[in-house]
Amino acid sequence: WHSKDEVHEVVMLKKAMMGGFYFSESKTEVKPSPKKNAKKRLLVLDLHFEKLYPELGHTSSKEKLDLQLLELEQFIIDMRKRATRKALVIMGQGEGVLIKSVKRYLDKNDVKYDIIFDPPYYGGAFSLKMP
Repeated sequence: WHSKDEVHEVVMLKKAMMGGFYFSESKTEVKPSPKKNAKKRLLVLDLHFEKLYPELGHTSSKEKLDLQLLELEQFIIDMRKRATRKALVIMGQGEGVLIKSVKRYLDKNDVKYDIIFDPPYYGGAFSLKMP
């Protein structure tokens, strides 16, 4: 087992070596809220690995999961810094390993969430609610 800092350093080194390095603390998107009169924007994190790290397709499943959870951790930190109360995390359905890991992380960090069963997510996304 490696610490999160060690894994993060290895990822950054791999990115630099592969020419995919860029300055960004998080891959958080800000999308307009679907509500007509809503003035705030909705923070969205898409945890599909190929969107987060398109250059790291050869990475093992365990490393992919670790990187996805690091992105989630940074996203939650960003939400707290911005005092954002609502956000969307998209995971897809797959085999359910990522969904279970995200649930565990959110429960452990006292982040309330609802599973979105409506299209287009069909249970593959969470609506986050910060206290």
